[in-house]
Amino acid sequence: MGDSSGDRNPADGEAPLHQVALDAYEIDATTVTNADFARFVEDIGYRTEAETFGFSAVFHLVIAAPEEDIVGQPPGTPWWFGVRGADWRRPGGSRSDLDGLDDHPVVHVSWNDAVVLQQAGIDPAPQRADRSWARFLKAQAPGIVGVDVFHVDTVLLRRLFVLFFIEYDTRRVHIAGVTRHVTAAWATKCARNLLMSWDDARAEGIGFLIRDNAVYFTEGFDAVFTALGARVMPILPGVPRMNAIAERWVGSCRREATDRILITSERHLRLVVDEYAHHPPKTSRPTSPGTTDSEG
Repeated sequence: MGDSSGDRNPADGEAPLHQVALDAYEIDATTVTNADFARFVEDIGYRTEAETFGFSAVFHLVIAAPEEDIVGQPPGTPWWFGVRGADWRRPGGSRSDLDGLDDHPVVHVSWNDAVVLQQAGIDPAPQRADRSWARFLKAQAPGIVGVDVFHVDTVLLRRLFVLFFIEYDTRRVHIAGVTRHVTAAWATKCARNLLMSWDDARAEGIGFLIRDNAVYFTEGFDAVFTALGARVMPILPGVPRMNAIAERWVGSCRREATDRILITSERHLRLVVDEYAHHPPKTSRPTSPGTTDSEG
């Protein structure tokens, strides 16, 4: 590794010439294109670091931005400039786009972005491997359970919290508990109680649990499900849509139930959300004969 021609940058490890040993690794046969990446981002709602920061480094020959958008040069790299508005959708800056570049390799994807994609276990090129997030959810829905917590304020201005689980295939909702204070011990106890109320086949059918990264979802909580062989999938940074089904149910429950009623106590809230969980929304998916769309 290195460069003996004189056109080198020591800060990037380009000099002096030296040997580098790498462990075995895999690499795709083809690059991830802009079209591939666009489909992937749409599937899970991901936002790259360049989009979050509002700028990225652009090679000097391809800058397409007004002078006021050029914010300087990274140290030791005179051919690169920091450009506001540069990201994978606008590779040269605010005056560029992806017109005609669908089959070009995606750029402005950072190391951290790549780590998030790898952790998601999804190939960003769905035409080469049928593993996009939407396809994963569709294929694995019978074994996926989402969990979430939302709050409701009472007429006495006391904040209460509801812990619930939702089965992705049937949209059945299970209210696990209502409390004034969410703790790890309480959440774990609620999870155990819920699974104890299910028969063995139903509990052991859980293949994946999708949850957020709240402090009360601890290793002890996860262990309740991993003991059954389930894989716990925390929501990844920058990917709020990974548990969108649970989030949508919260929105529906608020609009159609809790926002319309003056809640007075924990017991009252439990009655309200239990009733709503047992009442199939008009937009719910059809279920098998003899079953309800939601169960408490």
